[in-house]
Amino acid sequence: MNQDLWFKAVKNLEDITDHVLPKVKSSGEKAYYELYTSYFQKVTEAMRSGKEIAAHSTFVPPEIFHAMDMVPVLIVSSSGAMTVCTRNYKEAMDTSRGYGVPLETCSAHRIQLGHFVEKWFPKPKFIVHMGAGCDAFASSGGVSADMYDVPDYFIDVPWENSERGVKYLANEFGRLIEFVEKVTGRKMDWDRLKENMAMTAEMTRLYIEIAELRKAVPSPMESRRAWQSYWMYWINAGTPEGVKWFTIVRDEVKARVEKGIGAIPNEKLRLLDLFMPPQFSFKLQDWLAKDYGALFVNESIVFQWGKDEMDPSDPLEALAKRYFNAPMTRCIMGSSKDFINDSIQVVKDYKIDGAVFWAQNACRQSGIIRSLKDALSEQAGIQTLVVDCDIMDPTFVTVEEMQVKLKEFIEILSDRVGQRSN
Repeated sequence: MNQDLWFKAVKNLEDITDHVLPKVKSSGEKAYYELYTSYFQKVTEAMRSGKEIAAHSTFVPPEIFHAMDMVPVLIVSSSGAMTVCTRNYKEAMDTSRGYGVPLETCSAHRIQLGHFVEKWFPKPKFIVHMGAGCDAFASSGGVSADMYDVPDYFIDVPWENSERGVKYLANEFGRLIEFVEKVTGRKMDWDRLKENMAMTAEMTRLYIEIAELRKAVPSPMESRRAWQSYWMYWINAGTPEGVKWFTIVRDEVKARVEKGIGAIPNEKLRLLDLFMPPQFSFKLQDWLAKDYGALFVNESIVFQWGKDEMDPSDPLEALAKRYFNAPMTRCIMGSSKDFINDSIQVVKDYKIDGAVFWAQNACRQSGIIRSLKDALSEQAGIQTLVVDCDIMDPTFVTVEEMQVKLKEFIEILSDRVGQRSN
């Protein structure tokens, strides 16, 4: 194992946090840097102390591992974060390409596999992964486990949210627990799992409350806070840290709504984010807000929850219901009509002026854009900008090239909004 890069990345993240915190005014932004850094510090401490690490893909419930006194680490997100903190994009992707991973594979997973080829990633006791509508997720976990010669478990996910689907997925989570018990020799602490699920239920309630508060004009939340919330939900699900994060953000957003102030002083355009923006430069959102008063006030893929409630007293069913009702999974599983109908309703509820679809290279979910764009135009009366980009590869399209397209779109929207006002 050669994990110097992991330790270097975490140190860089700590330095960034120390540098940023004195300058940040938003309580939500401060909490993000503190809690996000703390997550990686816990993994680092586990590496040094020899505590067992459970590696998992997105949507795999970390509540299970917390209840069995293990340290969970989210694979693709953490690999990406380590690359962002060390800026070793080319090295990670060249490594995966040399290993035989084609360029047509999602760059986030190419980076993940590069980290495993080079043995940069912490060695876990096992890896748990699931498909969740993404081809790369369905494969990269198993390949990573083979590289590290550790056991892996693949969760079979039903396609539709139904009573039968919930029951099936709950049973899959039960089988996952049996797998972990067999590999580690530990037994599930069911009382602790119920406590974890109670915290997850509270996090979910706060998440939904924040979504409702964001309907206010002007919008009370910064554009980047939405994706921060999504990440914080999945890495801190079922923990006091997760409840702390969403409480801080809710309180900040609620206070702004009550005072009638927005997240930016000059809100002019309200935008809908339809897909994943490039993860290597969230300064694009900051730039739109600062220079043009254009704020993303909702994200169809990470801020639209289903309506089924979780019962922590039945933790496996609660985990299954959370999966089917959580943002992202409810969008990319099942019929595209649900995603389209959600987006149309969001335009009305949030008084949207225009939408941006980040057309991710090598992501087959981008295939929805034609039907989604047409529906928003015909049924919601808004225009959609399609920005060709890559989620983790800054060489595919530069930030400057994306800014040119966004600026042109903002100018068109500004003219339309001005004509409506007159």
